[in-house]
Amino acid sequence: MPPRRERRWPKIAAAYVVFMLLLAGITSFAFETAGAAYQPLVLRLAVAVLLGIVLMHIRSYFRGDPLWDPPSEFENALIPERIAPKFDASLVKLRGELADGVKSRAYFDRVLWPRLKEIAEATGAGEIERPARPRLPWRGPSLSTLAGLISRLEKRE
Repeated sequence: MPPRRERRWPKIAAAYVVFMLLLAGITSFAFETAGAAYQPLVLRLAVAVLLGIVLMHIRSYFRGDPLWDPPSEFENALIPERIAPKFDASLVKLRGELADGVKSRAYFDRVLWPRLKEIAEATGAGEIERPARPRLPWRGPSLSTLAGLISRLEKRE
């Protein structure tokens, strides 16, 4: 990847200051030693040199690799590709079951609660207590209640 151009600006500004001081010294020496007829020519040459350097720098900046150009194929090949995360299908299924268990009490009673009981028996956690019914009878237990129940199952493992 090319170097970041933002960090080059202080160096470029310092180089221009040094260049202008050198150019001013040379121009003042040439201006004092030249005859009166050649003094305007010395000033014009100094300005032309300064503008030439500035224009060459601007041209090289825009001809090069501007920041808004997309990276080349070579630069893309240098960047390692991110590996897409792979989710276990049962995790995705469980997330859907938890969401459905919160929405519907019937789903919680018929699907999610028997599964949680099976997990508790398989891990040797023993009997777990059923969550209390929420205020709205058609809704399942809240996510925080389910999280507490699952954390109790995890601690018993």
